[in-house]
Amino acid sequence: MSLVETWQRRSDVEVETAIAELEQYEPSARDVIRTEAFRRGIRVPPHDSMQGEPAVTSGPGVFSLTHLGRVWRGEIGLAETFWLWGFAAVTVIELLAGLPAIGVDHPVAWGFLLLVSFAARVLATVAVYRSARRYQGWKGWKVIAPVVMGLACARTTFILIAMTVL
Repeated sequence: MSLVETWQRRSDVEVETAIAELEQYEPSARDVIRTEAFRRGIRVPPHDSMQGEPAVTSGPGVFSLTHLGRVWRGEIGLAETFWLWGFAAVTVIELLAGLPAIGVDHPVAWGFLLLVSFAARVLATVAVYRSARRYQGWKGWKVIAPVVMGLACARTTFILIAMTVL
């Protein structure tokens, strides 16, 4: 396994710790660690004590496509994935999807809006599941978070099916 692959398999916490202790690593490892931190969107403070090394001062933001890719792959922490993407973002999408339908009594419009909500819910559920697989804290959260998201996804599915039957 190459040095790059080794650091790609490490957790965010391990990469953040390595960034904080970067001067302890060989120059070739420093480059790999900095690159991995940047890829993950982890802030890398400039180090004046390291001559000849370019400082990476920031990575992609929380709402960049790179960050969304990391959320989808489960590379972001479980708490952020569950609360920010699984709860808050999906709730906002469901609220925004419902706004045009206020006062609309048309099953096709409601069906479309429910499909948008369903797609967001499925994407968030997969992201939470993948993040939970990497989670290293209390084992209960590895089970609870995906189950809650799965139940919410089942609820949206049930509503979607009920709308098509009625």
